[in-house]
Amino acid sequence: MSLLRSFQADSIISVDSSLFLRALAPYGKALSHSDRLFLCLLGDRVQDVGIRSGVMWFYAGFDFLAGFVTETESLRSELSDRYQLGPADHARIHVFRAPVDQSPAASAAPSDPAASSEPAGRPVVAWAGRSGRHGRPEIVVEVARRLPEVDFHVWGDAEDFRAGPEASLPDNLRLEDAADHQVADLESDGVDAWLHTSSGEGTVDRLLDLAMTGLPVVGDVRELHDGDQAAMAPEWQSADAFESTLREVLADLPGSRAQAQALRDRLIRERTPAALGEYAAALLLTSTERDGGQDD
Repeated sequence: MSLLRSFQADSIISVDSSLFLRALAPYGKALSHSDRLFLCLLGDRVQDVGIRSGVMWFYAGFDFLAGFVTETESLRSELSDRYQLGPADHARIHVFRAPVDQSPAASAAPSDPAASSEPAGRPVVAWAGRSGRHGRPEIVVEVARRLPEVDFHVWGDAEDFRAGPEASLPDNLRLEDAADHQVADLESDGVDAWLHTSSGEGTVDRLLDLAMTGLPVVGDVRELHDGDQAAMAPEWQSADAFESTLREVLADLPGSRAQAQALRDRLIRERTPAALGEYAAALLLTSTERDGGQDD
């Protein structure tokens, strides 16, 4: 804490620092008299015991921390609801919206059956989620069983998908190479839609990557839209909502594709490094002059 104070910084923001969190208990209030302290809550990161990383300090340090930073609207809304925050306290939770990678081109659309003399092929749905239980592979397998007329291409750890109560996979589910690929590196041309079932740390980044392909994304995608968002809706915990929404998307592929392309265009306009930098600077920097007036 003495070292941090010696920097005379505009603000101190802790990003997943267990040492800083341990030091907050004896020294946090004293340090807050000279420094503005912010705690970064890493989105939907959940430990194995079901406790969100760092969230316990949201309550314990609320009276002396200057504010909180998260990457998801859902976590801000969840914290506000859980602790019954009024408008002023709700405004102390700040969402840093990650910029999107604009370099990958949108995926090529499948041929329009109406404009082709060839018979229409089977719809193709792809999945490229997290390894382990946070990817919820059991939902992917169940949805594939319910839609035998659709081909599912899965980039993931084969052991995750064969670890369920039924070891055999449906014939329409094809396991591709192992996971941990970047979405932009996957062969998504000819894919009709993405299935997004993952939860936990890293889901926002993967969700943005999927949206940048210009393909419809079936799952809880409210983080991609403006405004305060509720926590993940309970219905998205089951296969029922994924199945019904996927059927709606596949029933009107041209319309679904147009909406997905419009979302991609908006993300490119709004989620830029410059926009995030301006927001972060306005929140964290307090000095009127920095480095002789030069911009950082």
